[in-house]
Amino acid sequence: MTHALALLLVALLAGEAQAWSDLGHQAIGRAAQALLDDATKTKIARAAGLASLPDGELARMGTWLDDIRRLERGLPHALDPEAAKEAGAFVRQFPDHPTWHYVNLPLGTAYPDGASPYTRPNDVVGTLVRCIAVLEGRAPAGGMTPPIALRVLVHLVGDLHQPLHVSTGYFDVRDMSAPRLLREPPLPRRSVSDLGGNRLSFGATNLHAVWDHALVISRGADDAKGLAAELLASGPSRLTAPGDPASWPRAWATEASRLAVTAYQPLRFGPAHLRPGAEEIERIEITSPTAEAYARNPALKLVARQQLARAAGRLAELLRAIRWP
Repeated sequence: MTHALALLLVALLAGEAQAWSDLGHQAIGRAAQALLDDATKTKIARAAGLASLPDGELARMGTWLDDIRRLERGLPHALDPEAAKEAGAFVRQFPDHPTWHYVNLPLGTAYPDGASPYTRPNDVVGTLVRCIAVLEGRAPAGGMTPPIALRVLVHLVGDLHQPLHVSTGYFDVRDMSAPRLLREPPLPRRSVSDLGGNRLSFGATNLHAVWDHALVISRGADDAKGLAAELLASGPSRLTAPGDPASWPRAWATEASRLAVTAYQPLRFGPAHLRPGAEEIERIEITSPTAEAYARNPALKLVARQQLARAAGRLAELLRAIRWP
């Protein structure tokens, strides 16, 4: 493992975890834009309020939603002063936006057709469906303009392909010394969610952060252009199922949930710990492997590569399939 990856793993908990990191989201955007025809680029530019679609524009859109979260927390971000003002208005209008990035399905389960204790109308799937409806002009925007819907869509297609943004482990912690991962979890109120791996601790970092960051940079390319070229060379996957594009996010979520099972297979769990002064689980220790060994796992690196490539190909396919007004 490179020295840079080792340092990153130690520093991750001090920062903000986003699916695929800026590097991953920018690479997805760059690769997707390279797959678009000129007619689709013209439609996207019109929706974004631009005269044309500049090179790298989807890469910039891909990090906008995470930059807003960093702005809220006083962390470094890429928003210029004018964009920061716009972001402030967005936060006031959509205070629930942090919940748009994920859904906590039990490991390996399909995204349900109807109501479920694990899903919400504003989870990553529901929000993507809403963005498609806004861009097609067939639903009340509710304050979400086409430029905002476009930025949110570009980001969330990436999030939806990060398995731990879709699925989570549920644990029986009645014996705090030996928490047990549940294969068929009861209702959330009767078990403890690890919040997409955020509560599963390697010590200096957590499982979710390793997927967001370490498995991206371990691909070998350390810049968005280089990683985008790798994704294009691997042949980005497309969704072969026909039908309304608004049905695709549910299918992608189901696929990612099943892949999340792979993320948990190498793990062994130690004691669970309560948050100081509260009756709430703060973290569950991972006793093996180490974060460094986990990030080198060839099967996990392959899943990360496939999902990054799928996100790029499917983002391009979705943008072509949208019925732009």
